[in-house]
Amino acid sequence: MKFAFLTLINLVAIVAIAQKEHDFGILVRGNLATQTTYDPSKPEDGTFQWNNLSTFGIGAYASREIKGAFNLCTKLMYLQKGFREFADYGIVGTPIFEKGTFQNTFNYISIDLLGKFYLSKKSNRPYAYAGLQGSFLISTKIESDIYPNNEFYPLSEYGDYNFNSNSWILGLGLDINRILSIDAEVNRDFTPVVKKDDLLIKNWLWSLSMQVSLYNILKKK
Repeated sequence: MKFAFLTLINLVAIVAIAQKEHDFGILVRGNLATQTTYDPSKPEDGTFQWNNLSTFGIGAYASREIKGAFNLCTKLMYLQKGFREFADYGIVGTPIFEKGTFQNTFNYISIDLLGKFYLSKKSNRPYAYAGLQGSFLISTKIESDIYPNNEFYPLSEYGDYNFNSNSWILGLGLDINRILSIDAEVNRDFTPVVKKDDLLIKNWLWSLSMQVSLYNILKKK
């Protein structure tokens, strides 16, 4: 695990040096996270989506203008994903049951590679971006695998969750005076967290993030 984490840091450093970045900073983000499940053996059942779980992320970014309004950006983050679900559990065939809520949280180290296109040259610049994210699982908190939930939602039977999952990203943002930027994005796995013959589980995130440019703050001093 430590080797993978150090490898990620080195990759970000190499990319940043190669880009000769002219901007870098820190970011915080809030997410509405969920997971979807799909049974490939029963495609007629469609895809099921769990309820949203509020999570967060923190990290750093580096970017460089490549040509004109086009920029290349990398991000390294600690990022939470997961879902929440409301459960009724009890004895089948009897009126004896209880209501409960559980939330399953997945903690990742994630690295983004994004292409960003600015729609204006003014100080307050809207932009659109798209890219890919690789996420590496560092820990989980699976409440639904604790008694009595695990009698009815036995997630442990899926086996280990995949260490790596990958997703695509689409987003819109606003750069304010080259210091602060605000992003809204959707992030959807294209490789599953769990892959079985009868089950595919994928992450899905809607996020709002704030980025602060340390480069431009220091440059003005």
